Amino acid sequence: MKDLARSWPLRVAAVTFALLGLVPMANLLSEEGHLGWWSDAVHHWVLWAPPTLLLALLLARALPRGVDAILALARRALLALGPWAFAIACGVVTTLLSVYFGWALFEWRAVTGDEFAQGWQASMLAQGHLFARAEQHSEFFSTTQSLAMNGKWFSQFPVGGPALSAIGSMAGVPWLVNPLLAGIAVAAASRFFAAIADEMTARVATVLLVLSPFVLFMAGSRMNHVGTLAFVCVALTALAAWTRSASPPRTHALAALIGFAIGVAASIRPFDALVFAVCIGAFQLHDAWTHPQRRASLVTQVVVGAVPVVMLLAANAATVGAPFAFAYDVLNGPEHRPGFHMTPLGHEHTPRLGLYVLSAYLMKLDIGLMSWPVPAFLLVVLTLALQQRATRWDYLLLAIFAGLCAGYGAYWSESYLIGPRFLYVGVPVLLLYTARMPFVLRERWSGPTVRRAVALFIPLCLLLTWAV
Repeated sequence: MKDLARSWPLRVAAVTFALLGLVPMANLLSEEGHLGWWSDAVHHWVLWAPPTLLLALLLARALPRGVDAILALARRALLALGPWAFAIACGVVTTLLSVYFGWALFEWRAVTGDEFAQGWQASMLAQGHLFARAEQHSEFFSTTQSLAMNGKWFSQFPVGGPALSAIGSMAGVPWLVNPLLAGIAVAAASRFFAAIADEMTARVATVLLVLSPFVLFMAGSRMNHVGTLAFVCVALTALAAWTRSASPPRTHALAALIGFAIGVAASIRPFDALVFAVCIGAFQLHDAWTHPQRRASLVTQVVVGAVPVVMLLAANAATVGAPFAFAYDVLNGPEHRPGFHMTPLGHEHTPRLGLYVLSAYLMKLDIGLMSWPVPAFLLVVLTLALQQRATRWDYLLLAIFAGLCAGYGAYWSESYLIGPRFLYVGVPVLLLYTARMPFVLRERWSGPTVRRAVALFIPLCLLLTWAV
C-alpha cells in the first residue's frame, strides 16, 4: 500500500499523457474534422521507428563489446567536466545554437505580432518611457496588440518582457537577448536536474534540453517565453539548494533568489509565474513544516519577490490606470480571461474545446519537442508507467506541468509558434522524464541485449534527427 501511495501520481500522469498526447484525442473531439498534420506524423513514426529500434537491437546483439565500449566512452565524455563546468558549457552551446537558428529561421528579426508589439514597447523603455503620446486620431494607428488611453499609447504586454528586450536594444543586439536567456535556462536546469536525480540522468536530460528543436527555435525568436523559462529554472535551482541548506544566511540568500526569480517571471508572463509560485510555495511550506529553521527565510522570499511584482503593478497603474488591471484585459474586455465563457473572438470556450486545445498542444509536442522517430510522449509515458516510486520532486514537477495544462486548456486562445508556445516553460519536466526512460527500462529488464539496445536508443534518435 505504501508503494501504491508513492506511485499513483506517476501512473495518473502516464494515463493522462497517453490519452491526450498519444491517443489523438483532439481528432476525436474536433467538430471540424481531423488535424491533418497528425496523419503525416504517424506515417513518419511508422516509417522510422521500426528501423531505429531494429538497428539498436542488431547493434546490441551483433557487436556487444563495441556497443559497451561506445556507451562507456559516451559516459566518460558526459562526466568528464565538473558539475558547474558542464552546466556552463551546455549554456554556451545553447546560446550559440540559438543564435544560429535565430538567423536561419528569422534572420534575427521579429516575425509575429507579439514580437513587434513587445519590440516597440522595448524601444520606448530604452528611451526611458513607459508609453508614447497617443496620436490625435488614434484609430488610424491602433493595432490588435496596442492601446491608446488617456493620451497614452503602449502595448498590451506586461512590462518585464519588453524590459529585457530593452537591454538588448540599448546594447544594439536585441536578437541576442533570448539566446543568452536560453543559455541561462539550460545551465540552471542542469544544476537542478543534478540536485534531484543521479548525475548521469541529469546530464542526459541537459543534453536533450540543449538539442531540443523546440527549445532552440523558440530561443532564436524574440518571444517572452524564453525569459520566463530562464527565471523559473533559476528559481528551481535555488529551491533545490534551499532544501539542503543548513546555514541561516545561505538559506535566506537562496530564498531571496527564489523570490526574485519568480517575481521577474511574473513581470514577464504572470500566469506561468503564478503556477510555479503556487507549486513551489506549497512545496516549501511542506518542507518548512519539518525543518523549522527554514521558515523565517520564507518571509525574505516574499519580500524580495514582491519587488519585481510591485514594479509590474506600478507599470500597470502608469499605463492603464489600475495596478491590478493588465493591458490585454483592458484591450479585450473580461472575455479575455481564462475560463469557459464567451471569448473575444465571438465563440464560447467550452470544456470540450479546452480539452481539444490541450490535446492538440500535447500532440504537437510529440512532433516538435525532439523531432524523433517516435512520439515524444511515448518515452515520457513509459517512464511514468514503470518508475517505481515518486519522490517529492516528482510531485512538484508533475504539479507544475498539470497547472500549466489546466490553465492553458481553460484559455480560449489556441496559439503556436514553432510549437505549443504556452507549454514552453514545461519542457524541462518532459525532458527529465525522457532522460530517465533508458535507466527505468534497464532496471526492469535484465537481458544484456535489451539493456544495450535501450541505452543506444536515445543516442540513435539524436544522431538520426540531427543528421537529417
